[in-house]
Amino acid sequence: MKYLQRPSANHKHLYFQKSWPKELADVAKQHGYGAIYRTKLDVTDDSSDVDKAIALSAESKKYEQLVGRLESIPVVGFGLSVNLETGKRKKTRVTTKPTTPPISSLLTLFHSKFKPESGKALRDRQKYWDEFLEHMPGDRFATNSAIHDIHQGFDLWQDAMLHRGCTSATVARGRNSVTAVLNWAIREYRLDWTLRLRQLPKHKAKTKKPLSYAEQERLVATLMADGDETAAMILFMLQGGQMPSEVARLDRELLSETLSSEPPFVVIGNDDIQTKTSVRKRVVPVVLAVDLIRAKLSAASERAAKAADSAATVNKRLKARGFETTGHAMRHTFKANCLAADVNPQLTASIAGWTGSVVNEIMLNYGSEGLANSEIVKSLTEAQRKIHRHLL
Repeated sequence: MKYLQRPSANHKHLYFQKSWPKELADVAKQHGYGAIYRTKLDVTDDSSDVDKAIALSAESKKYEQLVGRLESIPVVGFGLSVNLETGKRKKTRVTTKPTTPPISSLLTLFHSKFKPESGKALRDRQKYWDEFLEHMPGDRFATNSAIHDIHQGFDLWQDAMLHRGCTSATVARGRNSVTAVLNWAIREYRLDWTLRLRQLPKHKAKTKKPLSYAEQERLVATLMADGDETAAMILFMLQGGQMPSEVARLDRELLSETLSSEPPFVVIGNDDIQTKTSVRKRVVPVVLAVDLIRAKLSAASERAAKAADSAATVNKRLKARGFETTGHAMRHTFKANCLAADVNPQLTASIAGWTGSVVNEIMLNYGSEGLANSEIVKSLTEAQRKIHRHLL
């Protein structure tokens, strides 16, 4: 195959070898990349054609990325190089050493210097970042001139996502994940980038259908019969519209204390555990399946924290039990129950974390005993019993 060579009979492995573009040969030498691009591969002459093709494709991509970097190195002028033997002169680029990293390395730097991430947040951002880089015309050093390639990458990526049926909301979520890294780089390296992304097509969100009273009764009976960690997690989500990711982030030491109190409750968003926004910080009284939640919720939280996708676990259980819905429907169901029960909106906001909550930072620092004895928690528990009276 072209560009795959074995330098000599003594070399067992094949090498990828390719000349630099003529106009970049001197730049490559200036920056220590050698006269040609040459690297050892994990394939031999005896390897299958498929393995050779895969290795060739992967290394060709690395080569193109490096060519892109070389093209993006700032040129400060041009000079003449002279062959002393022949006297032949050649025009060459004079470049400066890049002071900014390649764009491909920005996510790693974002995590190490600014915002460490783990679990699903890390996996999602890495996935979106990799997809974005695949649609960039090549890797570039993070210089001012790279903005044109960045915009091209966003345009091609956006078109690809829409073509495969992604909604505008999904595309926006991916773009926002990547722009967070690029906006950090703008501040960190004083880059003169202005991100101008194309407008997305308007998308009408599907109406989220809550569970009916009959479906809720069947759900509670089914999950009580299951009696395991996932069942406890869903029953807890039904009582306040929590997301699986919020259950995964619960402070399990505090959880043990608050569930043992009377009335039992769960604190979401205390100082040590971050929620998406401060508005989502709240206190959720437990009035359904109290014994099961006391016994299993802590283990469910620990399991969700380790899961690749905690929401998938919930959704699979619901589907397996004959419910054509998702865990997110628990939030819409809770809201519907609140409206039907005609409960004080401030109290329901305090349980679900909506705007208007009466739970504040000071309350969340009372400690489990202080919260359990507070009038607010007692009022929230009374409201919770009213909201779920059809299930008690």
